[in-house]
Amino acid sequence: MLASMDEDGFAPFSSIENLSRRANVALEETKKAVEVLEAPDKYNQNDEFEGRRIERAANGWVVLKGPYYGKIFSREVQREQTRIRVAEWRAKRKGDVTYEKLPSVTNVTDVTVTPHIISDHSTSDQSTPLTPLKGGSAHKAHPTSCEAVVEFCKSVGLPATDGEAMWNKWQARGYGKMKDWRATIRQWKSFGYLPSQRQSKDNRLTPLAREKETRREREMREAQERYDKTRES
Repeated sequence: MLASMDEDGFAPFSSIENLSRRANVALEETKKAVEVLEAPDKYNQNDEFEGRRIERAANGWVVLKGPYYGKIFSREVQREQTRIRVAEWRAKRKGDVTYEKLPSVTNVTDVTVTPHIISDHSTSDQSTPLTPLKGGSAHKAHPTSCEAVVEFCKSVGLPATDGEAMWNKWQARGYGKMKDWRATIRQWKSFGYLPSQRQSKDNRLTPLAREKETRREREMREAQERYDKTRES
């Protein structure tokens, strides 16, 4: 009745049968409830309606103190709506997901497990290339072969001898803290450090400049050797 009444407290139900269907309650239970609500309450004789909650009217019932109960009902509805809204907001913020409860397993043999193994040294298919990972590629830090270095040097406009020289250098001295061998070659190319670039530069130098350049290279090589010995110790 509270859900169906208007602002004056009138609930339009032509009969108890109609009320029973709307409330989805058995007819006998509906009759008993209406009798209780229409009857006075002996424990509430000071009430202006002697404790009666509803009163029969034409084509319906009047909810006594309808505005009062209407406010209570509205507040309860608002609280419930607020509770649902806050719960949905918290679930969305936390990324919570409700899962159906899985049945408990008492016998391990009833469960079929399909293993998924990821290995860089799989013996099943050595010819399958490694799948690049997010944020990097397979073998990004160190080259896998001299041919790979040579092919990359050719792709950036360098001769094969530069690729062989870089490969031999890394095999002799190690990779150190190098994170990307391709980026290292591109950087050396931009600085003019590769053998082919240095030879063409030497051909353009005067004898005095070539001597200075040779001395600088020797000093740099000695400094690199001292640094390598310091790291080894």
